[in-house]
Amino acid sequence: MLWGTTERSCGGLGECRVQIAECRTDPKGGPLRVRRSFALAAAVLGLTTWLSCDDALEPVSGPAVEVQVTPAGISLSGAGATATLTVVARNANGDALTSPAVTWSSLNPHIATIDEDGTATAVASGQVTVVAEVDGQVGYALLTVSTPEVRPVTSWSARYPVAATLFGVWGTSPSDIHAVGALGTILHYDGTEWRDMTSGTNDYLYSVWGGSSSDVYAHGCPAYDPNQPNRSCATLHYDGTEWSEMAGGYPRHLMSVWGAAPTDIYAVGDLGRILHYDGASWSETTAGTDLGLMDIWGTSSSNIYAVGDGGLILHYDGAGWSRMNSGTTWQMLGVWGTSPTDVYAVGLGGTILHYDGTSWSAMPAELAQLESDLLAVWGTSSSDVYVVGWNGTVVHYDGTGWNVMTSGTREDLLDVWGTSTGVYAVGANGIILQGTR
Repeated sequence: MLWGTTERSCGGLGECRVQIAECRTDPKGGPLRVRRSFALAAAVLGLTTWLSCDDALEPVSGPAVEVQVTPAGISLSGAGATATLTVVARNANGDALTSPAVTWSSLNPHIATIDEDGTATAVASGQVTVVAEVDGQVGYALLTVSTPEVRPVTSWSARYPVAATLFGVWGTSPSDIHAVGALGTILHYDGTEWRDMTSGTNDYLYSVWGGSSSDVYAHGCPAYDPNQPNRSCATLHYDGTEWSEMAGGYPRHLMSVWGAAPTDIYAVGDLGRILHYDGASWSETTAGTDLGLMDIWGTSSSNIYAVGDGGLILHYDGAGWSRMNSGTTWQMLGVWGTSPTDVYAVGLGGTILHYDGTSWSAMPAELAQLESDLLAVWGTSSSDVYVVGWNGTVVHYDGTGWNVMTSGTREDLLDVWGTSTGVYAVGANGIILQGTR
């Protein structure tokens, strides 16, 4: 049933006019604008009065100037799992539009699809941004998909497509993977072979991340030159056709990049530097620390984690960054998770931490003998997590315990990423270590 809240004004003849100030339907319907008032006897005003909105309403119309998707972040477990998102679109007056026409899309259907009603369906492990468009305006939500049914890696094999050290790896699917490294090296894997791409720079590229196959970012800096200590670092963008350097340079190393949407991307680096990209330009945000930051990951625009020197773990809640109690002073180098209550951080001294949504705790006692420094973490679910590090170290978590795997190499492994069909670790001397399931 429709119902309304009221505003009253009384004249001198014992009669008041009651104006319905707002009418509501169900939450998805949004508010409706009122066009009619009613005269009531003054004696009635002492009662709590509920007025029907029938025949008194006119739908709130656009055009939309703001689109908000709820929830902003969703975690799905298992291929085929679903979740329904909703949209609030507002006009220039700030009024929520009545039953706006929404066009939904997924920036990576390999990870999750979304139908015309806003129901998202998980396909494979990873993260994907979904888009809601109303009157040309867009809103975003981030889906994190885990797939516990995926088989673990059973064997590893090494390739050396280039000689330059590779620092970062990321992709959208088994046939669309990027690896970046020293001297501007960027490689692309099409599912069959790795090919060298033209980057247009000789900088050392330390990280790569994207929102889709035509929206990819790489960050890095020139090799240190004592004669030019303040040379600007590079931010490269790939539009699906070519790589180009973005406007603006920064004098400190940027070590990692991650985003929740094309208009909400973060890069972290030296001296607590956190840069934010709003879809138009990069700007520096306040982190409240001068400690170096090494990696960043999150589940939505209001739930982001950054890790770095001295056991530093920062959390962003959508309003600001705050320091979390990590329980360690070891430098933390990698962070990744499956949901807001299942996050992993790794670092020097064989450190592995787990966050359960309340606190961080060290894992696990059975790896106390592991002396390798751990540099990166990634997985398909909480029962299929991979950690890589110095001297070819690969450690696997099956949901119960951690086990050191035989990687077949002594090369330092600097980053790891994968899909439901395979896992890729990159590192020193251009190694790409592929795990077969």
